Amino acid sequence: MKLERLFAVGLLSAGLMFTACSEEEEDTTDNGGTGNGGDDTTEVPVSITVDGTNAPTVGDIIYLSEDTLLQDSIDMAAGENASWNFDWLVEHDVDTMTFIDPSTTASAAVFTDANLAIETEPMSHMYLNSSATGVEVLGMSANMGSPIPVALGFQDPMSLIFYPMTNGDNFSDDFSSINTIPFSIDLGNGVSVDSMRMARTGSVSLAVNGWGELTSPKGTYEVIRIERTEETSEVVEMRMVIMGVGSWTSVENNSDSRTTVQFQANEFAFPLVEFEMDSLNNPMKANFLK
Repeated sequence: MKLERLFAVGLLSAGLMFTACSEEEEDTTDNGGTGNGGDDTTEVPVSITVDGTNAPTVGDIIYLSEDTLLQDSIDMAAGENASWNFDWLVEHDVDTMTFIDPSTTASAAVFTDANLAIETEPMSHMYLNSSATGVEVLGMSANMGSPIPVALGFQDPMSLIFYPMTNGDNFSDDFSSINTIPFSIDLGNGVSVDSMRMARTGSVSLAVNGWGELTSPKGTYEVIRIERTEETSEVVEMRMVIMGVGSWTSVENNSDSRTTVQFQANEFAFPLVEFEMDSLNNPMKANFLK
C-alpha cells in the first residue's frame, strides 16, 4: 500500500473508511384488522443504522479488491429502499489491511491515544482511535530509511466515520497537522537545508443519502449509501540556512478535493463497495470486499 495513498489527505484515502453497524430496525403499523379477531401488522422497510458494534479490532484482517476498469454507465444513484447491482466488479489489484496493537510498534510512545494500528509498509504504520462516536486517524509513522520511523501526527485528528449513522444524517469535522522533519542537504557556498515542514488543514463531510439492497461479488446485503468528501490544503516548506541564518521557504502549495460513494452493510467493518469519483463526479475506480 503506497504511502501517498495513506497520508496525502485522502489518507492516508487509503484511504481507509472504517465502519460498523447494528441490527436492522423494524417499524410496524397496526392496520386494525378485525376479520380474524386479531391485529394485522405490515412491516415498513427502514434504513439500517451504523453504530460501531462491529468496528475493526486488533487481529482483524480486511482484503480489499480494486477494479480500475469500470463500466461506462453505473447506476449508484441515491434513494430509499433502492436496489444496486455491482456483481460485475472484477479484481485487478488487492490490498491487505491487518489491524494490530499499536503498543507493539516503534512509534507507540508518540501515538498514546491510538488503540489500533495498520502496517502500511515495513516499519510504517497508520494509527487510529476507534470509539463509540467513530474512527479517526491520529497520524502515521513512515520508514524513511532511518533506524527509527518518522512520526507524522495530526494535532486535530481526521475523522473516517461517525457513529451512529442512518439515512438522512449529515456529519462534518475539521482536521489539521503540522510536522517538522530533520532533512539535511548541503547546497554548497554556505547554503544548506536543515529541515522540512509539512502543514495540512482540511475538512471531512459525510452525507447518508440512501439505503436499500446491494449485490456485489461478496453477496447481497442491506446497506446505507454514504457520500464522503475530503477538502484539504497542504503547504511544504524547507528551512534554508545561508551563512548560519535560517528561514522557511515555501516549496509546494497544493489543494485537493476527494469524494467517494460508499455502501456499508451491517456485516462488515469496511464498506462493501466504495467508488472513487473524479472532479466531474464520475467514478474512476472501485474498491470492494471479495
